[in-house]
Amino acid sequence: MIRQVEENLKTCKIYSIAILIVCLISLILNYKDMTTEDFFGFILFFGYLESVLISGWINFKNQIKEYNAYLDKIEKHSLK
Repeated sequence: MIRQVEENLKTCKIYSIAILIVCLISLILNYKDMTTEDFFGFILFFGYLESVLISGWINFKNQIKEYNAYLDKIEKHSLK
């Protein structure tokens, strides 16, 4: 289970970086044609995507901590 969570965390980071790159390229290519409303809409959409992915990172890290604490409890119980 811990490997799956770590793999999901890596995948989430890769997606986040890919979205960042795609959004920045799109912004650079379309900057001249954008109105102020388009630009701020783009920034809000980009911020929403990144906030979702960052919350995913935090969730996965918390899952890893909880699982490690669970394994520690099992190990302490088995030593007694």
